[in-house]
Amino acid sequence: DRPTWFGYHRGEAAELLLTEYQQTTDRKTQTDCLEGVYHKKPPLEPALLDKIEKLIALNNEDRDFLIEILTQSSYQRAKPYLQDLVTKKPKKVFQYIWWYAQDHCADWVPTVRELLPTITDEETFNFATYLLAETEDFEEDILPFTDNANPQIRSTAYYTLGESEKKEQYLDIFIKGLQETDNDVLRIVIQALSNIDDERLLPYYKAIAKRFPEEKDYILSNLERRLASFGLTIEEARK
Repeated sequence: DRPTWFGYHRGEAAELLLTEYQQTTDRKTQTDCLEGVYHKKPPLEPALLDKIEKLIALNNEDRDFLIEILTQSSYQRAKPYLQDLVTKKPKKVFQYIWWYAQDHCADWVPTVRELLPTITDEETFNFATYLLAETEDFEEDILPFTDNANPQIRSTAYYTLGESEKKEQYLDIFIKGLQETDNDVLRIVIQALSNIDDERLLPYYKAIAKRFPEEKDYILSNLERRLASFGLTIEEARK
């Protein structure tokens, strides 16, 4: 979904807002003008996009937001700026592609793959996985992140693998995940194994049932669904 800012935004014509943005030095007024332009229904007129590109060239503190506004209206015109920005601010570029140019995710897969080893921020990784998952054969790119030190990144990696049509091929990875010490990651792993009824999972499911004598972090409620595929209850799994 296209993100929105809640609350008031200015309703004058985009051309007037851009002119006022250029003429004022008041930061709040400048921000209000750009947010007003952002809320116009895209695509903006080519002449307005020319103006936005000239503002981008000023390299001021609004450059990223101006690139976002340009991406909303014209991916092709925004692409060179996105390519320039991506190594410095990958999260923003991945977000802009996902929000406004999903049809072009495939263009960015080589860049995402190149930058993946450098990503340590969980939100950047989230958006990277969104772009990768729009293509085939993304799984091998995601696998190393199931060992990441950051549990939120591990969770996203397992969740993304769980969305794969080939997830049965990665049973060993999921079995590793079923031995997770972080409960949030463990819950995601259990959820990701929906529709996989491989008997090799049972000993690990039983170990989890014994490890959690009572419900914690929705582990048992999720485990219950997996065990039901094998005709077992939590109590039976603990025997």
